[in-house]
Amino acid sequence: MWEQIEQSLPARSIKPPAAELGFLLATIKTEALRSPTDQTSLCNSLEKLLEFLSDPEYRTDENVRFASEYLAWVGPLSHLPDDHAEILYDISGWMRESVRQPSFAERSGSTPELLLARLRRAVSANSIETN
Repeated sequence: MWEQIEQSLPARSIKPPAAELGFLLATIKTEALRSPTDQTSLCNSLEKLLEFLSDPEYRTDENVRFASEYLAWVGPLSHLPDDHAEILYDISGWMRESVRQPSFAERSGSTPELLLARLRRAVSANSIETN
């Protein structure tokens, strides 16, 4: 699976990300592209990803950037609710700076912790059940 993921990204010399990211990212990509999207599955996977990246042990530049760059290649998200599409866009945007330049990510509301809080508010507002 990692070979497919790595081939979909631009060539860079970075340390490999944590293996746990593969399943989470693949699930998010599958659900984000599916129409109609299983909102519960997408929200659960996004929540797990953002919890993972919020954990100090896994909040590494390699993990954050890999997730950000991988999800930048997901494709059009116009079929998703605006709040979910915006969270995915922010994950693929300023979140990548969460380790190197945290003030940029914080100002844009795009640290893993801030995105997780936004996701939970969106889930609550839309009455989506999560695990």
